[in-house]
Amino acid sequence: MNEYSFGLFPILYSYGRWQMSAKAAQKKERQEKILEAAIKAFSINGYHNSTVATIAREAGIADGTMYLYFKGKEELLISAFTFIMDNFLEKLEVKLAEAKNPLEKLKCIVTYHLTELSKDPDRAKFLQLELRQPAESVRRGIAKPLSLYMRKIDSLVEEGKESGMVRKDLPTKVIRRVIFGAVDETISSWIRRKDAAPIGSEAEAVFEVLLGGMAAR
Repeated sequence: MNEYSFGLFPILYSYGRWQMSAKAAQKKERQEKILEAAIKAFSINGYHNSTVATIAREAGIADGTMYLYFKGKEELLISAFTFIMDNFLEKLEVKLAEAKNPLEKLKCIVTYHLTELSKDPDRAKFLQLELRQPAESVRRGIAKPLSLYMRKIDSLVEEGKESGMVRKDLPTKVIRRVIFGAVDETISSWIRRKDAAPIGSEAEAVFEVLLGGMAAR
Protein backbone atom coordinates (compact mmCIF):
# COMPACT_ATOMS: atom_id res chain seq x y z
CA MET A 1 0.00 0.00 0.00
CA ASN A 2 1.34 3.46 -0.87
CA GLU A 3 0.24 7.08 -1.02
CA TYR A 4 -1.66 6.45 -4.26
CA SER A 5 -3.74 3.74 -2.59
CA PHE A 6 -5.16 6.27 -0.14
CA GLY A 7 -6.10 8.50 -3.07
CA LEU A 8 -8.07 5.66 -4.64
CA PHE A 9 -10.19 4.97 -1.55
CA PRO A 10 -12.58 7.94 -2.00
CA ILE A 11 -13.00 7.13 -5.69
CA LEU A 12 -13.73 3.44 -5.08
CA TYR A 13 -16.05 4.29 -2.18
CA SER A 14 -18.01 6.78 -4.30
CA TYR A 15 -18.23 4.29 -7.16
CA GLY A 16 -19.48 1.60 -4.80
CA ARG A 17 -22.17 3.90 -3.43
CA TRP A 18 -23.19 4.85 -6.98
CA GLN A 19 -23.52 1.17 -7.92
CA MET A 20 -25.67 0.49 -4.85
CA SER A 21 -27.84 3.51 -5.62
CA ALA A 22 -28.25 2.45 -9.26
CA LYS A 23 -29.22 -1.09 -8.23
CA ALA A 24 -31.74 0.22 -5.70
CA ALA A 25 -33.29 2.49 -8.34
CA GLN A 26 -33.43 -0.40 -10.81
CA LYS A 27 -35.09 -2.64 -8.22
CA LYS A 28 -37.65 0.05 -7.37
CA GLU A 29 -38.43 0.58 -11.05
CA ARG A 30 -38.91 -3.16 -11.58
CA GLN A 31 -41.14 -3.45 -8.50
CA GLU A 32 -43.34 -0.59 -9.69
CA LYS A 33 -43.60 -2.13 -13.14
CA ILE A 34 -44.78 -5.39 -11.57
CA LEU A 35 -47.27 -3.53 -9.37
CA GLU A 36 -48.70 -1.66 -12.36
CA ALA A 37 -49.09 -4.98 -14.19
CA ALA A 38 -50.80 -6.50 -11.14
CA ILE A 39 -53.22 -3.58 -10.81
CA LYS A 40 -54.23 -3.97 -14.45
CA ALA A 41 -54.63 -7.76 -14.18
CA PHE A 42 -56.61 -7.64 -10.93
CA SER A 43 -58.90 -4.89 -12.23
CA ILE A 44 -59.69 -6.81 -15.43
CA ASN A 45 -59.76 -10.41 -14.21
CA GLY A 46 -60.24 -10.07 -10.46
CA TYR A 47 -57.87 -11.41 -7.82
CA HIS A 48 -58.81 -15.09 -8.00
CA ASN A 49 -58.78 -15.26 -11.81
CA SER A 50 -55.41 -13.53 -12.13
CA THR A 51 -52.29 -15.68 -12.15
CA VAL A 52 -48.67 -14.90 -11.39
CA ALA A 53 -47.87 -15.95 -14.96
CA THR A 54 -50.34 -13.43 -16.39
CA ILE A 55 -48.96 -10.62 -14.24
CA ALA A 56 -45.36 -11.55 -15.07
CA ARG A 57 -46.16 -11.56 -18.78
CA GLU A 58 -47.79 -8.13 -18.51
CA ALA A 59 -44.71 -6.85 -16.65
CA GLY A 60 -42.38 -8.36 -19.25
CA ILE A 61 -40.54 -10.67 -16.86
CA ALA A 62 -40.19 -14.41 -16.28
CA ASP A 63 -42.53 -16.07 -13.75
CA GLY A 64 -39.64 -16.94 -11.46
CA THR A 65 -38.38 -13.36 -11.42
CA MET A 66 -41.63 -12.29 -9.78
CA TYR A 67 -40.72 -14.21 -6.63
CA LEU A 68 -37.51 -12.22 -6.25
CA TYR A 69 -39.72 -9.22 -5.46
CA PHE A 70 -42.91 -10.66 -3.97
CA LYS A 71 -43.57 -13.89 -2.07
CA GLY A 72 -46.83 -14.58 -3.85
CA LYS A 73 -50.07 -13.21 -5.23
CA GLU A 74 -51.48 -12.10 -1.87
CA GLU A 75 -48.41 -10.05 -1.00
CA LEU A 76 -48.55 -8.58 -4.50
CA LEU A 77 -52.18 -7.59 -3.98
CA ILE A 78 -51.48 -5.89 -0.64
CA SER A 79 -48.38 -4.17 -2.04
CA ALA A 80 -50.35 -2.89 -5.05
CA PHE A 81 -53.05 -1.46 -2.76
CA THR A 82 -50.40 0.19 -0.57
CA PHE A 83 -48.60 1.53 -3.65
CA ILE A 84 -51.76 3.24 -4.90
CA MET A 85 -52.72 4.63 -1.49
CA ASP A 86 -49.22 5.98 -0.78
CA ASN A 87 -49.20 7.88 -4.07
CA PHE A 88 -52.79 9.01 -3.52
CA LEU A 89 -52.09 10.39 -0.03
CA GLU A 90 -48.85 12.06 -1.08
CA LYS A 91 -50.60 14.00 -3.85
CA LEU A 92 -53.58 14.72 -1.59
CA GLU A 93 -51.32 16.48 0.94
CA VAL A 94 -50.17 18.86 -1.80
CA LYS A 95 -53.78 19.69 -2.66
CA LEU A 96 -54.77 20.14 0.99
CA ALA A 97 -51.94 22.63 1.51
CA GLU A 98 -53.71 24.95 -0.95
CA ALA A 99 -57.02 24.94 0.97
CA LYS A 100 -57.71 27.85 3.33
CA ASN A 101 -59.99 26.32 5.96
CA PRO A 102 -61.30 22.94 7.21
CA LEU A 103 -64.39 22.92 5.00
CA GLU A 104 -62.29 23.68 1.93
CA LYS A 105 -60.00 20.82 2.93
CA LEU A 106 -62.91 18.41 3.27
CA LYS A 107 -64.22 19.55 -0.10
CA CYS A 108 -60.72 19.02 -1.47
CA ILE A 109 -60.81 15.39 -0.31
CA VAL A 110 -64.13 14.76 -2.05
CA THR A 111 -63.03 16.51 -5.25
CA TYR A 112 -59.58 14.93 -5.34
CA HIS A 113 -60.86 11.42 -4.61
CA LEU A 114 -63.43 11.53 -7.41
CA THR A 115 -61.25 13.36 -9.92
CA GLU A 116 -58.08 11.33 -9.38
CA LEU A 117 -59.71 7.90 -9.54
CA SER A 118 -61.84 8.75 -12.56
CA LYS A 119 -58.61 9.49 -14.46
CA ASP A 120 -57.54 5.86 -14.15
CA PRO A 121 -60.34 3.26 -14.43
CA ASP A 122 -57.94 0.36 -13.72
CA ARG A 123 -56.90 1.88 -10.39
CA ALA A 124 -60.47 2.82 -9.52
CA LYS A 125 -61.80 -0.66 -10.20
CA PHE A 126 -58.90 -2.29 -8.38
CA LEU A 127 -59.47 -0.22 -5.24
CA GLN A 128 -63.22 -0.75 -5.26
CA LEU A 129 -62.81 -4.51 -5.65
CA GLU A 130 -60.12 -4.93 -3.01
CA LEU A 131 -61.86 -2.73 -0.44
CA ARG A 132 -64.44 -5.52 -0.42
CA GLN A 133 -61.91 -8.36 -0.35
CA PRO A 134 -63.33 -11.13 1.87
CA ALA A 135 -60.00 -12.72 2.85
CA GLU A 136 -59.12 -11.75 6.43
CA SER A 137 -55.37 -11.71 5.75
CA VAL A 138 -55.85 -9.29 2.85
CA ARG A 139 -58.14 -7.04 4.90
CA ARG A 140 -55.45 -6.87 7.59
CA GLY A 141 -52.83 -6.09 4.96
CA ILE A 142 -54.70 -3.16 3.43
CA ALA A 143 -55.88 -1.83 6.79
CA LYS A 144 -52.79 0.32 7.44
CA PRO A 145 -52.78 2.45 4.25
CA LEU A 146 -56.56 2.74 4.40
CA SER A 147 -56.50 3.80 8.06
CA LEU A 148 -54.08 6.63 7.20
CA TYR A 149 -56.72 8.03 4.86
CA MET A 150 -59.48 7.61 7.44
CA ARG A 151 -57.38 9.36 10.09
CA LYS A 152 -56.73 12.23 7.71
CA ILE A 153 -60.48 12.74 7.24
CA ASP A 154 -61.00 12.47 11.02
CA SER A 155 -58.35 15.12 11.69
CA LEU A 156 -59.95 17.53 9.22
CA VAL A 157 -63.39 16.98 10.75
CA GLU A 158 -61.93 17.68 14.20
CA GLU A 159 -60.24 20.78 12.83
CA GLY A 160 -63.60 21.88 11.45
CA LYS A 161 -65.26 21.39 14.83
CA GLU A 162 -62.57 23.40 16.60
CA SER A 163 -62.99 26.25 14.12
CA GLY A 164 -66.77 26.23 14.57
CA MET A 165 -67.39 25.29 10.93
CA VAL A 166 -68.48 21.69 11.55
CA ARG A 167 -71.22 20.57 13.94
CA LYS A 168 -69.83 19.42 17.27
CA ASP A 169 -72.91 17.37 18.12
CA LEU A 170 -72.17 14.82 15.38
CA PRO A 171 -69.59 12.08 16.10
CA THR A 172 -66.44 12.49 14.03
CA LYS A 173 -66.44 8.85 12.96
CA VAL A 174 -70.01 9.16 11.66
CA ILE A 175 -69.12 12.21 9.55
CA ARG A 176 -66.06 10.40 8.22
CA ARG A 177 -68.08 7.31 7.31
CA VAL A 178 -70.63 9.44 5.45
CA ILE A 179 -67.91 11.33 3.54
CA PHE A 180 -66.03 8.20 2.57
CA GLY A 181 -69.26 6.32 1.86
CA ALA A 182 -70.45 9.07 -0.48
CA VAL A 183 -67.28 9.14 -2.60
CA ASP A 184 -66.97 5.35 -2.49
CA GLU A 185 -70.51 4.84 -3.79
CA THR A 186 -70.06 7.55 -6.44
CA ILE A 187 -66.97 5.76 -7.76
CA SER A 188 -68.69 2.35 -7.60
CA SER A 189 -71.70 3.69 -9.49
CA TRP A 190 -69.42 5.18 -12.14
CA ILE A 191 -67.66 1.84 -12.61
CA ARG A 192 -70.96 -0.04 -12.90
CA ARG A 193 -72.17 2.41 -15.55
CA LYS A 194 -68.96 1.85 -17.53
CA ASP A 195 -69.20 5.53 -18.29
CA ALA A 196 -66.06 6.94 -19.88
CA ALA A 197 -66.95 10.48 -18.78
CA PRO A 198 -64.97 11.68 -15.73
CA ILE A 199 -66.95 12.14 -12.52
CA GLY A 200 -64.97 15.02 -11.07
CA SER A 201 -67.84 17.27 -12.10
CA GLU A 202 -70.07 15.49 -9.57
CA ALA A 203 -67.81 16.46 -6.67
CA GLU A 204 -69.51 19.83 -6.14
CA ALA A 205 -72.96 18.24 -5.82
CA VAL A 206 -71.69 15.46 -3.55
CA PHE A 207 -70.01 17.93 -1.22
CA GLU A 208 -73.05 20.22 -1.13
CA VAL A 209 -75.17 17.30 0.05
CA LEU A 210 -72.59 16.44 2.72
CA LEU A 211 -72.23 20.08 3.74
CA GLY A 212 -75.95 20.35 4.37
CA GLY A 213 -75.65 17.76 7.11
CA MET A 214 -72.33 18.56 8.78
CA ALA A 215 -71.93 22.35 8.51
CA ALA A 216 -72.45 24.28 11.74
CA ARG A 217 -75.76 26.14 11.93
